[in-house]
Amino acid sequence: MKKALFAIMLSAIVYPALAADPEVFALRLSMLQGDRVVTNWTTSAGMGHPAEVKSLEYLQYDEACTGDSNGRPQFKKAQIELGLNATMRPVLRSTEGIAVQVDLRHVDLNGMNRKSLAGGCGVDLPSTHVMSISGHMVLLRAGQKIQLPAGSDDKYRFTLERM
Repeated sequence: MKKALFAIMLSAIVYPALAADPEVFALRLSMLQGDRVVTNWTTSAGMGHPAEVKSLEYLQYDEACTGDSNGRPQFKKAQIELGLNATMRPVLRSTEGIAVQVDLRHVDLNGMNRKSLAGGCGVDLPSTHVMSISGHMVLLRAGQKIQLPAGSDDKYRFTLERM
């Protein structure tokens, strides 16, 4: 009896949304490089309501340059979004588990490439790799982990687990 009570209390502390609503599911999105887990994000989502995971940074760079009337270079600034933006939405519950729709976009900076422009100006432009998954459906049972689709040139792989 004490163990059961402790388990219920622990669930209420670790996953408060789960204790309040049985239609809320704990999900863990993991980013792997090879077999090594780079990072995990744990979140919860209700049936039909998305859980969002964002781990973004913004890189500002000089996109172009022109000369002013005195011949001094004038740089046009730009910004690129790097990192992860993912949405996981449980859409259907069945005896087999829950169907979760996954949308994921991960942008990785490969480096900066120098581009020479007219007038002797030069700028460093970002070279990126984009991994994108749109509308992918997975069926997850409690405790099950599934690898999300990835291309052969993708640096990272992602898994989704129902906790």
